[in-house]
Amino acid sequence: MSNLPQGELCSVYSFAQGEDPIGSATPFKRCLLVELPTPWDRDVWSTSDTTKAIKKIAGMASRPGDAVRLLAFQPDPNPDPARVGLSRVFVYRRPESTDGFSTYAKREYLVPSGELLTVLPELLQEPAPDSLPAGVQELGGQTRDIFLCTHADRDVCCGRFGKELLETLQTSDQVRSQPDLRGCFEKGHGAGKGGSGVGFPYLTSGCTPAPPAIPYRGAPCHVNPTPVI
Repeated sequence: MSNLPQGELCSVYSFAQGEDPIGSATPFKRCLLVELPTPWDRDVWSTSDTTKAIKKIAGMASRPGDAVRLLAFQPDPNPDPARVGLSRVFVYRRPESTDGFSTYAKREYLVPSGELLTVLPELLQEPAPDSLPAGVQELGGQTRDIFLCTHADRDVCCGRFGKELLETLQTSDQVRSQPDLRGCFEKGHGAGKGGSGVGFPYLTSGCTPAPPAIPYRGAPCHVNPTPVI
């Protein structure tokens, strides 16, 4: 990025300079996303003893060249009454291939909230476990999901633009018309820099200085999406 003038937002300035991409994202082979209630600290994983323990679990499951990418996302504001006491967990894995890949393999679970620390190490096993711990449900079906950072305490760009983009996508006819696109989740900071979001299983990641949505790889993403492969 060019030298950032004092008081300028990084993604706004980068966009104005014509830089492409206007932000950054980290490649990974595995990603763990955990549904966690707010409020969060500036560092999500320092919020409580539970979040600190989840970060430690992800670290212990990491291997050389295969660090587990850890992200938190907020619960559904209108939750299904049948899911009270259950936390949603996603584990995305990059397929083993020397020829590249187009999608991550998704496993989505409902985990008793009080059992997260017991269950997560088993869900992160390599290869993926064939059987599930007691009380854990696996949700089938292939969907596309967008996780947008709105974590203003961590990144002012995310707080400013993430909410705007979230509202734009949630009211977009383009989004609603795609049957396999389930929706948008508000996540904690961590997948990029400069107002970030990430879309699965067709991994798209990027930053935005403004809220308009555009189609990318058949999935709604945001301005200047950058594939991480």
